[in-house]
Amino acid sequence: MIGLARAVAVCAGFALASGCIIEDLAAVGRPCGSGNTCGPGAVCNSTTLICESGQGTDMPPQFDLGDGPRPDTPVDITPGEPPPDVGTESGVPPAICKNTTKLVINEVAVGAADYVVIFNLGGVTVDLQGYTLYYAAGTLTNVVRGAFRFPSSRTIVPGQAVYVFEESKGAGADVNTGAPMPFESKSDSAVALFDPQGNLVDYVAIGSQEIMRPQGATFAPQPVTINLLFEPETESYQRSAYAGRCPDFFRDDWLTKSITRMP
Repeated sequence: MIGLARAVAVCAGFALASGCIIEDLAAVGRPCGSGNTCGPGAVCNSTTLICESGQGTDMPPQFDLGDGPRPDTPVDITPGEPPPDVGTESGVPPAICKNTTKLVINEVAVGAADYVVIFNLGGVTVDLQGYTLYYAAGTLTNVVRGAFRFPSSRTIVPGQAVYVFEESKGAGADVNTGAPMPFESKSDSAVALFDPQGNLVDYVAIGSQEIMRPQGATFAPQPVTINLLFEPETESYQRSAYAGRCPDFFRDDWLTKSITRMP
């Protein structure tokens, strides 16, 4: 897979491990500068203008795709109610990419346990208060959507994962949405993460269609294939690489693996 070659976890085990450094090995030796960046874990040598192995200090390029609907003061989301209408066909804000954190959606479970995992791939602590998860299932013409906004301060340190469970199925340090997530196993699903200012942070589409895709974002070459052998009771969709970033997200960053948590 292309995504596996672009970015690998330079540590033992899966990238949820604390202290794991993601390094874009394919970028090392590639020309950089003049707007060309090196990717996760590689840095641009200002003298030679060649990508070198680094510690993730090379920040991704930032994009501004226009002045579409973007609530500066996000409206409240009540658990159990549909997310607010933001005036876009997808039902979520457009792909404005000014968020400089390295938060990612790391896992999506759509079976026995419906949950989403947010992982801090960067080097600074981030407060999730005001961040919003949008999630959906269905088809392009019949989508059931939901959303959860982190209502209070919840920090996520570098290398840490936060599990967001539907209803009250989480335990300990987990976050509970207080309402169902509309996922269905072996059905089209999608998850998007936005920061408090309405910037798109991450997006993933599962199934045959890119439902709930933010305007201006891409998911190439197609949504994550639903594996006919996928076992929703014991498996989930998980990142295997981190090549995609707003507004261009990659199918090759995802595959199915054994579920990491049970409710």
